[in-house]
Order: sequence, then structure tokens, then C-alpha cells
Amino acid sequence: MDTVNEKIEKYKQLAVKKPKYYALIGDLYMDEADFVNAAVYYKKAIDNGVSVYEKLGETFDYRHQYKKAFDAYMKGAEKGESGCFASVAYCYQNGHAVKKDLQKAIEYYEKASDFGAALAARNLGDLYYFETPIKENETENIKNALKFYERAFYLGDIQVAKKIGFIYLNDETLQDVQKAIEWYEKGLSLGDYSLNFDLAYVYLNDRFVPSDYEKGLN
Repeated sequence: MDTVNEKIEKYKQLAVKKPKYYALIGDLYMDEADFVNAAVYYKKAIDNGVSVYEKLGETFDYRHQYKKAFDAYMKGAEKGESGCFASVAYCYQNGHAVKKDLQKAIEYYEKASDFGAALAARNLGDLYYFETPIKENETENIKNALKFYERAFYLGDIQVAKKIGFIYLNDETLQDVQKAIEWYEKGLSLGDYSLNFDLAYVYLNDRFVPSDYEKGLN
């Protein structure tokens, strides 16, 4: 098996005709936590038409060079690199190297989720649920949270079913116990077995349904 240095030398030769190997060299240096050299080769990849702005940004983040990281993410987003949209959104949501701006965070998370990023959809749901950007209407925040949690679920994040079920079980305005049960069962059917406890809580609590000990203890 080739050592890391042997792989790097091999990839350097291959990169002359196939620039994607510059990015692979960057990955090898990232695995070794050599963020300076990783950045050098990600830049070479970019200069030769390979879009790895997100990875380049990460090399700066790891070195606490947050403005350079944000600039790399933004450049990648401008060029349509899908992962960069979520990274830009995170920066705006948390005031990371830029002024906090929830509306811009929403804009970039939506773009990321449009590219199929389940985590971006989950983060957007969390943003609406916890940071309530629609100040004049709390219920609209919750509805938007549900919308993006559901998008995250259908993009493959089955664990978000717990969040959806919790809202339908506990929100005073949107409470719908049957929907809560349905979402818990959806997540459970796809392998999130922790939802057994959530379902048991519903069936053993007559605040939600007439107590059903057979289902609750099943």
C-alpha cells in the first residue's frame, strides 16, 4: 500500500493532465491536518477549473482565518458550488466573519436545500423554530420550521421526524396528535428506533390519546 507521500507524488504526476488530482492531494493533506499545504493544492485545483471552494474555505476555518473562509465560501456560491451555500448561510446565521443577518442566512440555506442538502433544510427549520425571524407572527415561524424539517426528512434526514412529531404534539396552535404519531411512525419505519420512546409517551399519556397500554408497551 502506498504511503501518503507516495500517493502525493503519484497524484502530482497525474494532475498535469487531470487537475482533479490537485484536489485529491489537498484531501490527503487535510487528512494529515496540514491545512497550509491543503490550501495550496485546493487553490491549484481551482486555478485549473476544479471547484473546491468549500474545501478551501475549511482550510481557513481550521486556522481561524474566518474572513478568508467566508470569502472562499462566497466565491464558491457565486460559481454554483452547492456546499458553499450552506457554509455562507451558517456564517450569516451566526455572525461568523460577517454581520449576523438572518434573512441572508435563510436565502442561502434555501439555495443549499434546493441542491438537495438535507442538513441545510434542517438548519433552516431550526432557524425558524429557535430564532423566530418573523417577529410579528410566531405561528408562521413554526409553519416554516415544519416545512423545512419535512424537506430535510424527504432528503434523507430521518431523525428530523422527532422534531416534526414534537411540534405536532406540543404546539398550542398547530397541535395534531395524529400527525405527531404518523411522523414518529415514519421515522421509526426507516430505522430511528429512538422514536419507540416517543410513541410510548403518547400512548401512555391520556393527555394526548386515551391510554393504550398495549401500544405503549409494545
